[in-house]
Amino acid sequence: MKPNIRLSKDDYDPSPKPDFCKRVIGFVGCLGYPVTMTRPDLAWSYSEMSRYVQFLGQSHIKAAEHILRYLKDT
Repeated sequence: MKPNIRLSKDDYDPSPKPDFCKRVIGFVGCLGYPVTMTRPDLAWSYSEMSRYVQFLGQSHIKAAEHILRYLKDT
């Protein structure tokens, strides 16, 4: 995640699509292992994503996509 981006509950979508929720929640769950075992540089991003997993919005999916691009490039 970019350092100047902060996720919040204000971006919450009250009626998100079920596939959208599964995708983000699955991503956050899968990110837990690399953070604890091999990639401590992702700890802050993981913390921010997991904090708002119950209040998902478009900014959350953009943050998840940014993390995936970071992982791909490193």
